[in-house]
Amino acid sequence: MEYLVAGEVVVSDENREYVSVSRLTMYARCPAQYAFRYMEGLVKPPGVAMLVGSGTHTGAEVGMKHKATSGENMRPDDVRDAAVAGFDGRLGDGDVELTADEQSRGRPVVVGEARDRVAALSHFWAAAIQPGYWPMDAESVERRFRLPIESDLDLMGVVDLVTREGAVVDWKAGKRAVSQNEADSSLQLTAYALHHQWAAGRPPSEVQLAVIQEARETKHYVRRSSRDRTDYAILLRRIEMMKQAERAGIFPPCNPDNWWCSVRFCGYWRECPHVNSERLARATAREVGQ
Repeated sequence: MEYLVAGEVVVSDENREYVSVSRLTMYARCPAQYAFRYMEGLVKPPGVAMLVGSGTHTGAEVGMKHKATSGENMRPDDVRDAAVAGFDGRLGDGDVELTADEQSRGRPVVVGEARDRVAALSHFWAAAIQPGYWPMDAESVERRFRLPIESDLDLMGVVDLVTREGAVVDWKAGKRAVSQNEADSSLQLTAYALHHQWAAGRPPSEVQLAVIQEARETKHYVRRSSRDRTDYAILLRRIEMMKQAERAGIFPPCNPDNWWCSVRFCGYWRECPHVNSERLARATAREVGQ
């Protein structure tokens, strides 16, 4: 695919260097974590929450592709089965990272509960959310892209959905509430909107975080936002700063008050030189109830 970059037509191919959207968001979250993963190549197994999210995404992908080709909503039971199969497939690809509390409860129990969550979330998505979305076409579901952003660098990502109306949608599922600020500032949505701008020749009608939130009663809501050239310029500056940090070897830690800087949410927390080892021991003891 060809794009106009800095006044030149550049053809993207697999031999060019690329930056993925997930890589960019990890750097924004914590440069030290980024260094573990991408500079040192230390790959951690996914946590249970990530497997739940990917399984639920699988159900949404299968459901939307079915709707794009058939013109009908997929049966909730079928979406559920596809999501659980996706969860089991990811689980079968390797190990899963368990917290101390999850280890104390046992892997079979934790995995079983996670599988039940995937089944419930995907069934809810199919019944409550699926009817409100029409894919532009089958290719607009889980659309993979490589967008040249410099003469020797691509931006790569996967867009969950582009609708008939031209909205760019990212599915979210979990227990945490998603704020409007997240939709307004999401780097993922900015990258997806930038690709849509180049591919379609016009901006998306809107960008969305379509959320399923697990609570006493599962609920869903949409956080809507927009993107413009200012957002794209900021995104490209962030990418350039990330590449400069790589060249300089400077990867500062995130604010330790951030919720993701914890033994529960960061797989690199135990190895991180910016974490107090005594605090780690106390946190681990609290998790297992000692």
